[in-house]
Amino acid sequence: MKCSSLIAFVVIFFSAFGQIDTNKLLKEVIVDAERVKVSQYTATRYIQIITADEIKKIPSLSVTDILDYANNVDIRERGIWGVQADIQIRTGNFEQTLVLLNGIPLNDPQTGHHTGHIPVDPQIIERIEILTGAGTRIFGMNAYSGVINIVTKKETQEKLLLQVLGGDFKTFQTTLTYSPYQKIKGFLANFHHRQSNGFKANTDYRISQIYFQYHQKISNAGEITGFLMNGNKNFGAYNFYTPKFPHQFENNWLTMAGLTYKKRFLHSALVSQAYIRRHQDRFELFRHDLPEHMIPSWYVTHNYHLTYSSGLQNSYIYVRSFGKFFTGLDLKYETIYSNKLGTISVDSIPTIFDNGFYTRKGERWYISVPFDLFVQINKLSFSAGTIVTYYTNQEKVFILPGFDVSYQIGEKHQFFVSANINARVPSFTEMYYTDPAHTGNPDLLPEKGYQLESGWHWFSNPIKLHLNAYYRNCSNAIDWVRSSVQEKWQTQNITNMQTYGLEADLIWLANFKWIKKIQLFYAYNELLHFKSEFFSKYALDFLKHKTKISIELDNQKKWNGSFSFIYQYRQSTYQDYPSGELKKFKPVYLLNAKVSYNLRKNILLFTSIYNLLNQHSFDFGLIPLPPRWAMLGINVSIR
Repeated sequence: MKCSSLIAFVVIFFSAFGQIDTNKLLKEVIVDAERVKVSQYTATRYIQIITADEIKKIPSLSVTDILDYANNVDIRERGIWGVQADIQIRTGNFEQTLVLLNGIPLNDPQTGHHTGHIPVDPQIIERIEILTGAGTRIFGMNAYSGVINIVTKKETQEKLLLQVLGGDFKTFQTTLTYSPYQKIKGFLANFHHRQSNGFKANTDYRISQIYFQYHQKISNAGEITGFLMNGNKNFGAYNFYTPKFPHQFENNWLTMAGLTYKKRFLHSALVSQAYIRRHQDRFELFRHDLPEHMIPSWYVTHNYHLTYSSGLQNSYIYVRSFGKFFTGLDLKYETIYSNKLGTISVDSIPTIFDNGFYTRKGERWYISVPFDLFVQINKLSFSAGTIVTYYTNQEKVFILPGFDVSYQIGEKHQFFVSANINARVPSFTEMYYTDPAHTGNPDLLPEKGYQLESGWHWFSNPIKLHLNAYYRNCSNAIDWVRSSVQEKWQTQNITNMQTYGLEADLIWLANFKWIKKIQLFYAYNELLHFKSEFFSKYALDFLKHKTKISIELDNQKKWNGSFSFIYQYRQSTYQDYPSGELKKFKPVYLLNAKVSYNLRKNILLFTSIYNLLNQHSFDFGLIPLPPRWAMLGINVSIR
């Protein structure tokens, strides 16, 4: 009811300007109906797009594998091939990136460690859009350091697509995609299972997932898209959270459903979305039974967590001759049941895992209303707005404004400047988690900071060049801190941190015999100022350098492939075990390759190799990345 009233007010207000033909601008609204596309307007920000064609040539088994090939995106893996990966952008941590599926948020309120659990097979992804930098003004809380939007296909070219692969360490994967376009237009189903014994003890995994989607246009009434997905992961968590007990184990189970309705009018577009996300987690400190004298007295039972995230999102875009106006209304509710997290005691609720019980509960909700106006005058584009958010845990209203300005010189050059204030709410782990080494803080405020950004785009076929510089200031960032090594880690809003960075992205659409594209990017991040009376656990942990050189090969008929070299250097240190000595991370050098060969029109053979140089490296201290990992597979399709 509130949403309808708000939309009606906006329509009546702007109708007062009179009826002006805006077919040219309206065409952009039709293309950019999703909120993530609204934020682009023109190229006033640094936005990367990974297409379906590029995804086919990347040696990947999961969404997080693909994201590792983006500029200034830091995928910190504890387990390979999507077992567990933290998604970080620029100098942000794993809690500060907003991940969307067709515009619907996927973030896990318990911890950012689970946000990377995305049961969507790479075969059904149309593209991935990556906004590096502040996105709170358009997308709301948690779009702090960047936004990633995964856009799925409406249907596939193949009616049936079967993929089977096997490889080192007894790796096996089978994927089946069904899209009966002629019989059931708009329906898509994907079944995916992969498993491996792992490259060392307790690095094994079993992952199963299923995804259904239905898209339907309803003549003049608009269009709807609905999806249902489920994913289950069981994996050995070798040294994941402590080296004292290397044989940790984890089981994650995600179920999510979402519904999107779009309606286009003469001068406007409406997008309404509803979703519910359910995630269960069981964490075992030790996977196998231990002698009684080896079990710590404080570890009474395994950790059990159940979270629900549900929400309504409404976006309204109004187009006139002067530009576009965007507003919306977002409602979101999050709750957790756990035997470790929460402040509300509940009757013992049995879990689906063995004999566990939930004994505690935590909950919160927030409401956001964004406003944004985009104006284009000749070659000057200007976008400004704010988002107003009410957060129940603190009973406070947060107003987070920002603006983007760009100016186009000729047809090849475009300069832009951007300034935005960001915020994100703490996770339930940051608020409630307590063990012998950590103490959460239920009174945490959302962290806030502002970011300045400036860049230059140059488009000259066949070369595209982007240069960008940013500055970020966080005055009350959330971090785990302590005053000495003898004390426990505690979460506080105390860190004062200033960082800056440079980004460069060069794409050459080559016209050689077999070389289709060459891409080179480089990202540099630096700490400008850090002031805290405490030792920090996460604030100083980021990539200082990241470079990628990739070459795409394609002879149009028989074979295609890619070779990618990635170099990254992490700024931080880690504590060795059992010596306790602080050590610096060594640089990571990764050479990955994938080559595909068309045996027949409907049969494709491929091989992919991860870490071709067999380098020994770490994303996290004491959790080694895998050695060389080769796989061979086949795709069989029916059109």
